[in-house]
Amino acid sequence: MPQNHPIFPTVDLVSSYVQNNPSGSAKKSDYEDEFKTGINVSFNIFNGFRNSAQERKMVASYSQAKLQIDDFLIKTRYNIDSQLSRYAAAKETYSVAERSHTNALRLTELYEQEFQLGQKSLLDLISSRNEAFQAYVSMIDSKYSLYILKLQQLSLIFHLMDYLKGNTESELNVMK
Repeated sequence: MPQNHPIFPTVDLVSSYVQNNPSGSAKKSDYEDEFKTGINVSFNIFNGFRNSAQERKMVASYSQAKLQIDDFLIKTRYNIDSQLSRYAAAKETYSVAERSHTNALRLTELYEQEFQLGQKSLLDLISSRNEAFQAYVSMIDSKYSLYILKLQQLSLIFHLMDYLKGNTESELNVMK
């Protein structure tokens, strides 16, 4: 029978030695040292219950890994789509805030000219400068949101590459 045959016999040689040391008033002859030897021969007569259990275990672990990868891909796809839509919205918000700031600056210049001509009051001029400042703050906030979203995108790409690199290494280890 070839060695890789499912019912190939396994042989175990077992030996043991026990040294008894009686204590007190016990007789040494009652506790003699023992030396035992034995041979265990076993056949896999059920033709591979262990092999089928290992196969089921491998299939289950493969299915588990595939489900984890599918779950990761679904989450990553959702995160990418979400990031893209949030970035597009933030970019549009920044564009609007930039135009609002530019318009507020033009309005402030116009109010300054009208104030010098006496057509606008000092309160109107201060109010227009406040609007320009608020538009500037809004523009900075929008730009900050854009930078945060870019950072989140880079972080997502880093995690994706790290995950894929880890899976590639584990797949290479499995193939070895």
